[in-house]
Amino acid sequence: MVVALVAAVVVAEPAARSRPESQNRPAAAPAVPSGWGREQLGMSLAELRRLYPDARLGTPLTAPFDDPRVQRWLRFAVEESDLPQPVDIEYRLWDEKLWMVLVYTGVNPSAAVRRALERRFGPPTDRGATPTWLWPDRKLVTHLDQRWFALVHRATDREARAALQGPNTRRPASATDSRQAP
Repeated sequence: MVVALVAAVVVAEPAARSRPESQNRPAAAPAVPSGWGREQLGMSLAELRRLYPDARLGTPLTAPFDDPRVQRWLRFAVEESDLPQPVDIEYRLWDEKLWMVLVYTGVNPSAAVRRALERRFGPPTDRGATPTWLWPDRKLVTHLDQRWFALVHRATDREARAALQGPNTRRPASATDSRQAP
């Protein structure tokens, strides 16, 4: 349950960035990342399952992510060469495409995680308290104080956000909802 609440923050990004995303230039990474590990953002569920047969289907998320097109696949205690302790990884899919890779850093110190991210991706685009890396078609957002970061496929993110927040979004009506027709 905590994972669902923490992970939900990625889509509803925090307002407390030092600059709006549109004012940041792309990150100066050695190369635009295709994913966190061997996966590639935008790949199909079948491709992801072939790469990581140990991934297990996670429980569905709650509103506003309670849509059958959102799936969570999880791997636990994954060893990462650039971090001192194992991490848990969530592969979140939208409509059978890899939307984002969330890494729950567990007991790894925030400073070690930030150093690992900077080694892998270069200096962040936004160096604020929640460092962010931006590229034309993906972004990496962090909440190191909450012990997670996410690499997000921006096109899939826009598609999922539009569908999840759109007027045709399927939401079960509450019995106490005053907007309900009698």
